[in-house]
Amino acid sequence: MNNLRLHNLSDEQVLSIYGSTQDSACIGELIKRYRHLVFGVCVKYLKNKTEAEDATNEVFEKILFEPDLSVINAFHAWIYVVAKNHCLGILRKKGKSFVSENELRQLSEPNEYSVFENKGLTEENLSHALKLLNSAQALCVKLFYLEEKSYQEVSAMSGYSLNEVKSHLQNARRNLKNILSKLAS
Repeated sequence: MNNLRLHNLSDEQVLSIYGSTQDSACIGELIKRYRHLVFGVCVKYLKNKTEAEDATNEVFEKILFEPDLSVINAFHAWIYVVAKNHCLGILRKKGKSFVSENELRQLSEPNEYSVFENKGLTEENLSHALKLLNSAQALCVKLFYLEEKSYQEVSAMSGYSLNEVKSHLQNARRNLKNILSKLAS
């Protein structure tokens, strides 16, 4: 496959070609497009450039073993999540929680932060709480808070209108506050 030709195609078209040909040039093109994004995510979570470089390479090795890349609709969002989850796995192995004080504040209303203060909120508790939300709320929370997408990006990625996204987030914050306060006690 001509790399110049791949350069002019959308991610979805490149993935479709890869799905039918298994041409490694397609993966090379995606790596070229998204290496900086994946590296940035890895630096953000791992806080170490050497570890982030290793993690970036591991993420792209993982996608080689993905059974059917051609079914991925939004590769940029998918690779972001794969990179984030890979880094969280590394941190989990090191025994670190990924929920920072700042992220905790974002998940609760500013005047309700005291409910969570010094309660030892862990990734496990947050993961469990997210599973208790309905699917629309959980998706919006993951995209908006954990992946730091804008309201417009969440709307585009989820298919919900802007007002629906805001409503799902408002309801999710209320529900998470209740769930997490029960888990913390």
